[in-house]
Amino acid sequence: MKKLISIFILSLLFINTKADTHYINSGNFYYSPSSLTVDVNDTVVWLNVQGFHNVNFDISSTTGNSFGNPVSFISSPTGADTMYIHKFTVPGYYEYDCSVGSHAASGMIGNITVNAITDCNGVANGTSLTDTCGVCQQAYIYNFVTHIPTYLNDTFNVVLGPTEILVMPNDPQNPLWNSSCDSSVYDIISNSADHTILEIAIDTCGLASTLDGPGPFTVFAPTDSAFNALPAGTISSLLSNLPALTDILKYHVVGDSVMSSMLSNGQTVTTLEGSDVTVTISGGNVYIENAMVTVADIVGDNGVVHVIDAVLLPPTPSNSVYDIISNSADHTILEIAIDTCGLASTLDGPGPFTVFAPTDSAFNALPAGTISSLLSNLPALTDILKYHVVGDSVMSSMLSNGQTVTTLEGSDVTVTISGGNVYIENAMVTVADIVGDNGVVHVIDAVLLPPTPSNINELKSDDKIIYTVDILGKIVVGQEKKNMILFDIYESGKTIRRLVIN
Repeated sequence: MKKLISIFILSLLFINTKADTHYINSGNFYYSPSSLTVDVNDTVVWLNVQGFHNVNFDISSTTGNSFGNPVSFISSPTGADTMYIHKFTVPGYYEYDCSVGSHAASGMIGNITVNAITDCNGVANGTSLTDTCGVCQQAYIYNFVTHIPTYLNDTFNVVLGPTEILVMPNDPQNPLWNSSCDSSVYDIISNSADHTILEIAIDTCGLASTLDGPGPFTVFAPTDSAFNALPAGTISSLLSNLPALTDILKYHVVGDSVMSSMLSNGQTVTTLEGSDVTVTISGGNVYIENAMVTVADIVGDNGVVHVIDAVLLPPTPSNSVYDIISNSADHTILEIAIDTCGLASTLDGPGPFTVFAPTDSAFNALPAGTISSLLSNLPALTDILKYHVVGDSVMSSMLSNGQTVTTLEGSDVTVTISGGNVYIENAMVTVADIVGDNGVVHVIDAVLLPPTPSNINELKSDDKIIYTVDILGKIVVGQEKKNMILFDIYESGKTIRRLVIN
Protein backbone atom coordinates (compact mmCIF):
# COMPACT_ATOMS: atom_id res chain seq x y z
CA MET A 1 0.00 0.00 0.00
CA LYS A 2 2.82 2.43 0.88
CA LYS A 3 4.37 1.79 -2.54
CA LEU A 4 1.04 2.50 -4.23
CA ILE A 5 0.67 5.77 -2.31
CA SER A 6 4.19 6.79 -3.32
CA ILE A 7 3.44 6.02 -6.95
CA PHE A 8 0.22 8.07 -6.78
CA ILE A 9 2.05 11.02 -5.30
CA LEU A 10 4.65 10.82 -8.06
CA SER A 11 1.90 10.87 -10.66
CA LEU A 12 0.84 14.28 -9.31
CA LEU A 13 4.26 15.90 -9.63
CA PHE A 14 4.93 18.85 -11.92
CA ILE A 15 8.34 19.02 -13.58
CA ASN A 16 9.14 22.37 -12.04
CA THR A 17 8.07 22.79 -8.41
CA LYS A 18 9.35 26.36 -8.22
CA ALA A 19 6.99 27.79 -10.82
CA ASP A 20 5.45 31.22 -10.24
CA THR A 21 1.99 32.59 -10.95
CA HIS A 22 1.46 35.89 -12.79
CA TYR A 23 -1.74 37.93 -13.13
CA ILE A 24 -3.05 39.99 -16.06
CA ASN A 25 -6.21 42.13 -15.88
CA SER A 26 -8.51 42.09 -18.94
CA GLY A 27 -10.81 45.08 -19.57
CA ASN A 28 -12.25 47.41 -22.23
CA PHE A 29 -9.97 47.31 -24.27
CA TYR A 30 -6.70 46.31 -22.71
CA TYR A 31 -4.55 43.68 -21.08
CA SER A 32 -2.61 44.96 -18.07
CA PRO A 33 0.27 44.40 -18.17
CA SER A 34 0.24 44.07 -21.95
CA SER A 35 3.81 42.78 -21.97
CA LEU A 36 5.00 40.09 -19.57
CA THR A 37 8.10 37.95 -19.09
CA VAL A 38 7.83 34.58 -17.36
CA ASP A 39 9.77 31.35 -17.03
CA VAL A 40 8.92 27.95 -18.41
CA ASN A 41 6.33 26.19 -16.24
CA ASP A 42 5.06 29.49 -14.85
CA THR A 43 1.29 29.99 -14.76
CA VAL A 44 -0.47 33.09 -16.11
CA VAL A 45 -3.95 34.02 -14.86
CA TRP A 46 -6.08 36.47 -16.88
CA LEU A 47 -8.66 38.14 -14.62
CA ASN A 48 -11.55 39.55 -16.65
CA VAL A 49 -12.49 42.67 -14.69
CA GLN A 50 -14.71 44.35 -17.30
CA GLY A 51 -16.53 43.45 -20.51
CA PHE A 52 -16.70 40.24 -22.58
CA HIS A 53 -13.28 38.99 -23.74
CA ASN A 54 -11.10 36.00 -24.54
CA VAL A 55 -7.39 35.19 -24.85
CA ASN A 56 -6.33 34.31 -28.41
CA PHE A 57 -2.83 32.93 -29.13
CA ASP A 58 -3.86 31.40 -32.47
CA ILE A 59 -4.62 33.70 -35.42
CA SER A 60 -4.20 37.47 -35.33
CA SER A 61 -7.59 39.19 -35.29
CA THR A 62 -6.17 42.20 -37.15
CA THR A 63 -4.08 40.49 -39.88
CA GLY A 64 -5.80 37.11 -40.21
CA ASN A 65 -2.39 35.41 -40.11
CA SER A 66 -1.09 32.93 -37.58
CA PHE A 67 0.83 34.50 -34.73
CA GLY A 68 3.50 31.85 -35.26
CA ASN A 69 3.68 31.22 -31.52
CA PRO A 70 5.61 28.21 -30.20
CA VAL A 71 2.22 26.87 -29.09
CA SER A 72 -1.17 28.15 -30.29
CA PHE A 73 -4.34 28.13 -28.19
CA ILE A 74 -7.47 30.20 -27.60
CA SER A 75 -9.88 30.55 -24.67
CA SER A 76 -13.65 30.87 -24.86
CA PRO A 77 -15.08 34.38 -24.42
CA THR A 78 -16.30 35.06 -20.88
CA GLY A 79 -17.90 37.94 -19.00
CA ALA A 80 -16.65 40.04 -16.10
CA ASP A 81 -15.39 38.45 -12.88
CA THR A 82 -14.07 35.31 -14.58
CA MET A 83 -10.56 34.00 -15.14
CA TYR A 84 -8.53 32.01 -17.63
CA ILE A 85 -5.46 30.04 -16.51
CA HIS A 86 -2.64 28.76 -18.70
CA LYS A 87 0.66 27.15 -17.80
CA PHE A 88 3.50 27.85 -20.26
CA THR A 89 5.68 24.76 -20.77
CA VAL A 90 7.38 25.77 -24.04
CA PRO A 91 9.82 28.73 -24.13
CA GLY A 92 9.68 31.48 -26.73
CA TYR A 93 7.97 34.72 -27.69
CA TYR A 94 4.15 34.72 -27.74
CA GLU A 95 1.75 37.30 -29.16
CA TYR A 96 -1.97 37.30 -28.47
CA ASP A 97 -5.12 39.40 -28.68
CA CYS A 98 -8.84 39.44 -27.91
CA SER A 99 -10.69 38.02 -30.91
CA VAL A 100 -14.11 39.23 -29.74
CA GLY A 101 -15.56 41.82 -32.14
CA SER A 102 -13.10 44.62 -32.92
CA HIS A 103 -11.44 44.50 -29.49
CA ALA A 104 -7.99 43.74 -30.93
CA ALA A 105 -8.27 46.67 -33.35
CA SER A 106 -9.18 48.82 -30.35
CA GLY A 107 -5.82 48.00 -28.78
CA MET A 108 -6.55 44.79 -26.87
CA ILE A 109 -3.30 42.99 -27.69
CA GLY A 110 -0.46 41.62 -25.61
CA ASN A 111 2.71 39.57 -25.62
CA ILE A 112 4.47 37.17 -23.29
CA THR A 113 8.11 36.13 -23.32
CA VAL A 114 8.68 32.68 -21.85
CA ASN A 115 12.28 32.25 -20.82
CA ALA A 116 13.94 28.89 -21.02
CA ILE A 117 15.20 27.53 -17.76
CA THR A 118 18.09 25.23 -17.13
CA ASP A 119 17.62 21.85 -15.58
CA CYS A 120 19.54 20.60 -12.57
CA ASN A 121 22.42 19.61 -14.88
CA GLY A 122 22.62 23.19 -16.25
CA VAL A 123 21.15 22.28 -19.65
CA ALA A 124 18.69 24.82 -21.11
CA ASN A 125 15.25 23.23 -21.27
CA GLY A 126 16.85 19.97 -20.36
CA THR A 127 14.95 17.04 -18.90
CA SER A 128 16.97 16.48 -15.73
CA LEU A 129 14.90 16.94 -12.58
CA THR A 130 15.73 17.21 -8.93
CA ASP A 131 13.93 14.46 -7.04
CA THR A 132 12.25 14.92 -3.69
CA CYS A 133 15.54 14.18 -1.95
CA GLY A 134 17.41 16.90 -3.88
CA VAL A 135 19.25 14.49 -6.19
CA CYS A 136 19.51 15.47 -9.87
CA GLN A 137 18.02 12.73 -12.03
CA GLN A 138 18.35 12.52 -15.83
CA ALA A 139 16.19 11.04 -18.56
CA TYR A 140 17.74 8.05 -20.25
CA ILE A 141 17.29 5.33 -22.85
CA TYR A 142 17.39 1.91 -21.25
CA ASN A 143 18.41 -1.18 -23.23
CA PHE A 144 16.73 -4.11 -21.50
CA VAL A 145 19.06 -6.58 -23.27
CA THR A 146 22.40 -5.00 -22.43
CA HIS A 147 21.00 -3.22 -19.32
CA ILE A 148 23.00 -0.14 -20.30
CA PRO A 149 21.43 3.32 -19.77
CA THR A 150 22.13 6.15 -22.23
CA TYR A 151 21.53 9.48 -20.50
CA LEU A 152 19.86 12.32 -22.44
CA ASN A 153 19.94 16.10 -22.19
CA ASP A 154 16.57 16.33 -23.95
CA THR A 155 13.96 14.01 -25.37
CA PHE A 156 13.39 15.68 -28.73
CA ASN A 157 13.64 13.48 -31.84
CA VAL A 158 14.55 10.41 -29.78
CA VAL A 159 14.45 7.22 -31.84
CA LEU A 160 14.15 4.00 -29.83
CA GLY A 161 15.46 0.65 -30.94
CA PRO A 162 13.40 -2.53 -30.51
CA THR A 163 15.12 -3.36 -27.24
CA GLU A 164 15.05 0.18 -25.82
CA ILE A 165 12.66 2.20 -23.70
CA LEU A 166 12.64 5.89 -22.72
CA VAL A 167 12.74 6.42 -18.94
CA MET A 168 11.86 9.91 -17.69
CA PRO A 169 13.42 11.17 -14.46
CA ASN A 170 10.17 11.06 -12.48
CA ASP A 171 8.83 7.87 -14.02
CA PRO A 172 7.47 5.77 -11.13
CA GLN A 173 9.32 2.82 -12.64
CA ASN A 174 12.61 4.70 -12.58
CA PRO A 175 14.61 2.94 -9.83
CA LEU A 176 16.79 6.01 -9.39
CA TRP A 177 13.92 8.37 -8.57
CA ASN A 178 13.57 8.92 -4.86
CA SER A 179 10.10 9.65 -3.49
CA SER A 180 10.72 8.85 0.14
CA CYS A 181 11.96 12.28 1.21
CA ASP A 182 10.20 15.27 2.71
CA SER A 183 6.82 16.05 1.14
CA SER A 184 4.53 18.44 3.04
CA VAL A 185 0.79 18.78 2.47
CA TYR A 186 1.61 21.99 0.62
CA ASP A 187 4.08 20.10 -1.59
CA ILE A 188 1.39 17.54 -2.42
CA ILE A 189 -1.01 20.34 -3.46
CA SER A 190 1.54 22.43 -5.38
CA ASN A 191 2.76 19.37 -7.27
CA SER A 192 -0.75 18.32 -8.31
CA ALA A 193 -1.97 19.10 -11.80
CA ASP A 194 -5.55 19.17 -10.47
CA HIS A 195 -5.04 21.79 -7.76
CA THR A 196 -3.65 24.86 -9.54
CA ILE A 197 -6.38 27.20 -8.26
CA LEU A 198 -6.03 25.90 -4.70
CA GLU A 199 -2.27 26.47 -4.87
CA ILE A 200 -2.78 30.01 -6.18
CA ALA A 201 -5.25 30.72 -3.37
CA ILE A 202 -2.88 29.36 -0.71
CA ASP A 203 0.02 31.41 -2.09
CA THR A 204 -2.12 34.54 -2.36
CA CYS A 205 -3.19 34.29 1.29
CA GLY A 206 0.33 33.60 2.52
CA LEU A 207 -0.57 30.17 3.91
CA ALA A 208 2.13 28.22 2.04
CA SER A 209 4.66 28.51 4.88
CA THR A 210 2.01 27.31 7.35
CA LEU A 211 1.11 24.21 5.33
CA ASP A 212 4.81 23.61 4.69
CA GLY A 213 5.49 23.77 8.43
CA PRO A 214 5.59 21.09 11.13
CA GLY A 215 1.82 20.51 11.37
CA PRO A 216 0.22 18.09 11.65
CA PHE A 217 -2.49 19.04 9.15
CA THR A 218 -5.34 17.43 7.30
CA VAL A 219 -6.27 19.24 4.09
CA PHE A 220 -9.53 18.66 2.25
CA ALA A 221 -8.30 19.76 -1.18
CA PRO A 222 -10.91 20.89 -3.77
CA THR A 223 -9.89 20.31 -7.37
CA ASP A 224 -9.78 22.96 -10.08
CA SER A 225 -13.09 21.57 -11.34
CA ALA A 226 -14.60 22.15 -7.91
CA PHE A 227 -13.50 25.80 -7.92
CA ASN A 228 -14.71 26.30 -11.50
CA ALA A 229 -18.14 24.98 -10.49
CA LEU A 230 -18.62 28.00 -8.20
CA PRO A 231 -20.85 30.81 -9.52
CA ALA A 232 -19.23 32.98 -12.20
CA GLY A 233 -16.97 35.63 -10.73
CA THR A 234 -16.57 33.94 -7.35
CA ILE A 235 -12.89 33.04 -7.77
CA SER A 236 -11.71 36.46 -8.94
CA SER A 237 -13.86 38.09 -6.26
CA LEU A 238 -12.28 35.94 -3.55
CA LEU A 239 -8.77 36.69 -4.82
CA SER A 240 -9.50 40.37 -4.14
CA ASN A 241 -10.97 39.66 -0.69
CA LEU A 242 -8.14 38.00 1.21
CA PRO A 243 -9.86 37.82 4.63
CA ALA A 244 -12.81 35.92 3.14
CA LEU A 245 -10.54 33.71 1.03
CA THR A 246 -8.32 32.97 4.03
CA ASP A 247 -11.34 31.91 6.08
CA ILE A 248 -12.48 29.60 3.28
CA LEU A 249 -9.04 28.01 2.98
CA LYS A 250 -8.74 27.52 6.75
CA TYR A 251 -12.18 25.87 6.65
CA HIS A 252 -10.51 23.14 4.54
CA VAL A 253 -7.72 22.47 7.06
CA VAL A 254 -7.76 20.52 10.33
CA GLY A 255 -4.95 20.94 12.84
CA ASP A 256 -4.33 17.21 13.11
CA SER A 257 -3.50 14.26 10.86
CA VAL A 258 -6.84 12.53 10.24
CA MET A 259 -6.68 9.41 8.07
CA SER A 260 -9.83 8.16 6.36
CA SER A 261 -9.86 5.12 8.65
CA MET A 262 -10.31 7.51 11.58
CA LEU A 263 -13.52 9.05 10.19
CA SER A 264 -17.00 7.87 11.16
CA ASN A 265 -20.52 8.74 10.08
CA GLY A 266 -21.82 11.84 11.82
CA GLN A 267 -18.40 12.79 13.18
CA THR A 268 -17.54 16.48 13.43
CA VAL A 269 -14.02 17.83 12.98
CA THR A 270 -12.94 21.34 13.93
CA THR A 271 -11.14 23.32 11.23
CA LEU A 272 -8.52 26.05 11.53
CA GLU A 273 -11.26 28.55 10.64
CA GLY A 274 -12.91 27.64 13.93
CA SER A 275 -16.07 25.99 12.59
CA ASP A 276 -16.78 22.28 12.46
CA VAL A 277 -17.26 20.15 9.37
CA THR A 278 -19.48 17.08 9.48
CA VAL A 279 -18.48 13.70 8.09
CA THR A 280 -21.09 11.57 6.32
CA ILE A 281 -20.44 8.02 5.12
CA SER A 282 -23.05 6.84 2.63
CA GLY A 283 -23.04 4.28 -0.16
CA GLY A 284 -19.38 3.49 0.42
CA ASN A 285 -18.42 7.15 -0.09
CA VAL A 286 -17.09 9.65 2.43
CA TYR A 287 -18.46 13.20 2.40
CA ILE A 288 -17.10 16.28 4.15
CA GLU A 289 -20.22 18.45 4.36
CA ASN A 290 -21.48 18.37 0.73
CA ALA A 291 -18.11 17.43 -0.82
CA MET A 292 -17.25 13.83 -1.68
CA VAL A 293 -13.75 12.53 -1.02
CA THR A 294 -12.51 11.28 -4.40
CA VAL A 295 -8.93 10.40 -3.35
CA ALA A 296 -8.12 9.67 0.28
CA ASP A 297 -5.00 9.40 2.41
CA ILE A 298 -2.30 11.12 0.34
CA VAL A 299 0.28 11.10 3.10
CA GLY A 300 2.91 13.79 3.56
CA ASP A 301 5.51 14.36 6.23
CA ASN A 302 3.36 16.86 8.10
CA GLY A 303 -0.10 15.43 7.55
CA VAL A 304 -2.48 14.05 4.99
CA VAL A 305 -4.43 15.35 1.98
CA HIS A 306 -7.90 14.17 0.95
CA VAL A 307 -9.06 15.30 -2.51
CA ILE A 308 -12.69 16.53 -2.60
CA ASP A 309 -15.01 17.43 -5.46
CA ALA A 310 -16.54 20.63 -4.10
CA VAL A 311 -15.42 23.80 -2.32
CA LEU A 312 -16.42 23.96 1.33
CA LEU A 313 -17.93 27.29 2.41
CA PRO A 314 -17.85 28.14 6.13
CA PRO A 315 -21.14 28.98 7.83
CA THR A 316 -22.04 32.65 7.58
CA PRO A 317 -22.18 34.38 10.98
CA SER A 318 -25.64 35.62 11.93
CA ASN A 319 -26.23 39.30 11.33
CA SER A 320 -29.90 39.88 12.09
CA VAL A 321 -31.39 43.29 12.83
CA TYR A 322 -31.19 42.28 16.48
CA ASP A 323 -27.48 41.46 16.07
CA ILE A 324 -26.91 44.90 14.54
CA ILE A 325 -28.57 46.57 17.53
CA SER A 326 -26.91 44.39 20.19
CA ASN A 327 -23.48 44.94 18.61
CA SER A 328 -23.90 48.72 18.52
CA ALA A 329 -22.30 50.82 21.24
CA ASP A 330 -25.01 53.47 20.73
CA HIS A 331 -28.05 51.24 21.32
CA THR A 332 -27.56 49.72 24.78
CA ILE A 333 -30.91 50.97 26.12
CA LEU A 334 -32.77 49.76 23.03
CA GLU A 335 -31.16 46.33 23.40
CA ILE A 336 -32.16 46.16 27.08
CA ALA A 337 -35.72 47.17 26.20
CA ILE A 338 -35.94 44.52 23.45
CA ASP A 339 -34.59 41.84 25.79
CA THR A 340 -36.91 42.88 28.62
CA CYS A 341 -39.98 42.63 26.37
CA GLY A 342 -38.92 39.27 24.96
CA LEU A 343 -38.67 40.60 21.39
CA ALA A 344 -35.08 39.46 20.75
CA SER A 345 -36.13 36.11 19.28
CA THR A 346 -38.59 37.90 16.98
CA LEU A 347 -36.01 40.34 15.63
CA ASP A 348 -33.53 37.48 15.36
CA GLY A 349 -36.02 35.48 13.30
CA PRO A 350 -36.64 35.22 9.56
CA GLY A 351 -38.27 38.65 9.12
CA PRO A 352 -38.05 40.68 7.05
CA PHE A 353 -37.96 43.71 9.37
CA THR A 354 -37.16 47.38 9.25
CA VAL A 355 -36.11 48.83 12.62
CA PHE A 356 -36.01 52.56 13.31
CA ALA A 357 -33.45 52.40 16.13
CA PRO A 358 -33.32 55.27 18.65
CA THR A 359 -29.89 55.84 20.14
CA ASP A 360 -29.10 55.91 23.86
CA SER A 361 -29.05 59.71 23.58
CA ALA A 362 -32.59 59.62 22.20
CA PHE A 363 -33.83 57.54 25.14
CA ASN A 364 -31.98 59.76 27.62
CA ALA A 365 -33.75 62.80 26.18
CA LEU A 366 -37.10 61.47 27.46
CA PRO A 367 -38.45 62.98 30.72
CA ALA A 368 -36.59 61.89 33.84
CA GLY A 369 -37.74 58.52 35.10
CA THR A 370 -39.39 57.53 31.80
CA ILE A 371 -37.00 54.69 30.99
CA SER A 372 -37.20 53.01 34.39
CA SER A 373 -40.97 53.40 34.39
CA LEU A 374 -41.27 51.83 30.96
CA LEU A 375 -39.10 48.90 32.01
CA SER A 376 -41.69 48.17 34.71
CA ASN A 377 -44.63 48.61 32.32
CA LEU A 378 -43.99 45.94 29.70
CA PRO A 379 -47.25 46.34 27.73
CA ALA A 380 -46.56 50.03 27.17
CA LEU A 381 -42.88 49.41 26.43
CA THR A 382 -43.73 46.60 24.00
CA ASP A 383 -46.12 48.87 22.10
CA ILE A 384 -43.46 51.57 21.85
CA LEU A 385 -40.86 49.09 20.58
CA LYS A 386 -43.27 47.61 18.01
CA TYR A 387 -44.00 51.18 16.86
CA HIS A 388 -40.33 51.27 15.76
CA VAL A 389 -40.55 48.10 13.63
CA VAL A 390 -42.01 47.51 10.17
CA GLY A 391 -42.75 43.99 8.96
CA ASP A 392 -40.86 44.45 5.70
CA SER A 393 -37.38 45.41 4.51
CA VAL A 394 -37.63 49.11 3.61
CA MET A 395 -34.44 50.70 2.28
CA SER A 396 -34.05 54.47 2.40
CA SER A 397 -34.25 54.59 -1.41
CA MET A 398 -37.79 53.21 -1.12
CA LEU A 399 -39.01 56.10 1.06
CA SER A 400 -40.75 59.18 -0.30
CA ASN A 401 -42.02 62.42 1.21
CA GLY A 402 -45.43 62.00 2.80
CA GLN A 403 -45.31 58.21 2.64
CA THR A 404 -46.86 56.25 5.50
CA VAL A 405 -45.54 52.90 6.70
CA THR A 406 -47.47 50.54 8.98
CA THR A 407 -45.62 49.35 12.08
CA LEU A 408 -45.95 46.11 14.04
CA GLU A 409 -47.79 48.11 16.72
CA GLY A 410 -50.54 48.64 14.14
CA SER A 411 -50.20 52.39 13.68
CA ASP A 412 -48.62 54.17 10.74
CA VAL A 413 -45.53 56.35 10.79
CA THR A 414 -45.17 59.21 8.34
CA VAL A 415 -42.03 59.85 6.30
CA THR A 416 -40.91 63.42 5.70
CA ILE A 417 -37.99 64.33 3.44
CA SER A 418 -36.76 67.87 3.99
CA GLY A 419 -33.45 69.62 3.47
CA GLY A 420 -31.82 66.41 2.34
CA ASN A 421 -32.79 64.66 5.58
CA VAL A 422 -35.26 61.85 6.16
CA TYR A 423 -37.61 62.02 9.16
CA ILE A 424 -39.75 59.26 10.63
CA GLU A 425 -42.42 61.29 12.43
CA ASN A 426 -40.32 63.73 14.51
CA ALA A 427 -37.13 61.61 14.46
CA MET A 428 -34.35 62.24 11.96
CA VAL A 429 -32.58 59.29 10.34
CA THR A 430 -28.90 59.78 11.16
CA VAL A 431 -27.59 56.51 9.71
CA ALA A 432 -29.52 54.69 7.00
CA ASP A 433 -29.48 51.24 5.43
CA ILE A 434 -27.55 49.06 7.87
CA VAL A 435 -28.40 45.79 6.16
CA GLY A 436 -28.72 42.52 8.05
CA ASP A 437 -29.67 38.98 7.08
CA ASN A 438 -33.34 39.54 7.90
CA GLY A 439 -33.87 43.21 7.18
CA VAL A 440 -32.47 46.68 7.65
CA VAL A 441 -31.82 49.12 10.50
CA HIS A 442 -32.10 52.92 10.29
CA VAL A 443 -30.65 54.87 13.24
CA ILE A 444 -32.88 57.74 14.47
CA ASP A 445 -32.26 60.53 16.95
CA ALA A 446 -35.55 60.43 18.89
CA VAL A 447 -37.88 57.86 20.40
CA LEU A 448 -41.11 57.40 18.46
CA LEU A 449 -44.27 57.47 20.59
CA PRO A 450 -47.38 55.74 19.28
CA PRO A 451 -50.56 57.75 18.78
CA THR A 452 -53.72 57.31 20.75
CA PRO A 453 -54.92 53.72 20.41
CA SER A 454 -57.96 53.05 18.24
CA ASN A 455 -59.85 51.53 21.18
CA ILE A 456 -60.89 55.02 22.19
CA ASN A 457 -63.80 54.40 19.85
CA GLU A 458 -64.96 51.66 22.19
CA LEU A 459 -65.82 54.19 24.86
CA LYS A 460 -69.44 55.02 25.53
CA SER A 461 -70.52 58.57 25.00
CA ASP A 462 -71.22 59.07 28.67
CA ASP A 463 -67.94 57.53 29.84
CA LYS A 464 -65.96 60.25 31.56
CA ILE A 465 -62.30 60.69 32.48
CA ILE A 466 -61.71 60.35 36.21
CA TYR A 467 -58.09 61.45 36.08
CA THR A 468 -54.98 61.49 33.85
CA VAL A 469 -51.54 60.21 34.81
CA ASP A 470 -48.13 60.39 33.17
CA ILE A 471 -45.89 57.43 32.47
CA LEU A 472 -44.61 57.60 36.05
CA GLY A 473 -48.15 57.23 37.43
CA LYS A 474 -48.35 60.84 38.67
CA ILE A 475 -51.61 62.67 38.21
CA VAL A 476 -51.25 65.40 35.59
CA VAL A 477 -53.25 68.57 35.95
CA GLY A 478 -52.40 71.30 33.47
CA GLN A 479 -48.81 70.11 33.13
CA GLU A 480 -48.97 68.50 29.74
CA LYS A 481 -45.85 68.79 27.58
CA LYS A 482 -45.14 68.14 23.93
CA ASN A 483 -44.42 64.48 23.13
CA MET A 484 -45.62 63.50 26.60
CA ILE A 485 -47.25 60.06 27.04
CA LEU A 486 -50.43 60.26 29.15
CA PHE A 487 -52.92 57.67 30.38
CA ASP A 488 -56.57 58.70 30.70
CA ILE A 489 -58.50 56.67 33.29
CA TYR A 490 -62.25 56.45 32.58
CA GLU A 491 -65.23 55.72 34.87
CA SER A 492 -65.77 52.43 33.04
CA GLY A 493 -62.27 51.30 34.07
CA LYS A 494 -60.80 51.69 30.60
CA THR A 495 -57.32 53.18 30.28
CA ILE A 496 -56.52 55.03 27.08
CA ARG A 497 -52.95 55.97 26.22
CA ARG A 498 -52.42 59.16 24.26
CA LEU A 499 -49.59 61.37 23.11
CA VAL A 500 -49.50 65.11 23.57
CA ILE A 501 -48.32 66.48 20.24
CA ASN A 502 -48.53 70.22 20.78
